[in-house]
Amino acid sequence: MKVKCYVHPKGVPTAKEERELAIRAKSGDKEARNELIERNMRIVFKVIGDEKSRHAEDIYQAGLMGLIKAVDEFNPDNGNRLYAYAQWWIKQRVWAERMKYRLIRIPAYLESNSDLKIKLA
Repeated sequence: MKVKCYVHPKGVPTAKEERELAIRAKSGDKEARNELIERNMRIVFKVIGDEKSRHAEDIYQAGLMGLIKAVDEFNPDNGNRLYAYAQWWIKQRVWAERMKYRLIRIPAYLESNSDLKIKLA
C-alpha cells in the first residue's frame, strides 16, 4: 500500500518561523504546536522512505507519533533545527513498530553483522 505524503499549504517553516512556533508551542499554544507538526510531516516520509510492507500505514503512524514526541520535547534554545532533532525520535518509533511484525527477534547488535544476514538468507 502506498501512503501519500501530506504537504502543508505554507510549506516548510524557515528557521525563524520554526523557532517562533516552537516557543509558542512550549508556552502552551495548541495552534502553534499543531502547525509545527503539520508543517514538518514531510520529515517522517523522508526518514522512512518508500515503505512497501503490508504494515506501511502502521509504520508511518508510528513515525508521526515520533514527530509529535519530538515537537513536544524540542527546545529551540539549543540551536538545533527540528528536522535534526526529530529524526532520532522518528527512527526510534519506526524501529519499535517494525520489530512488532518480525517473526524472529534479532538483537540490535547482531543486525549490523553482515555474516549473520548471509547465514539467515
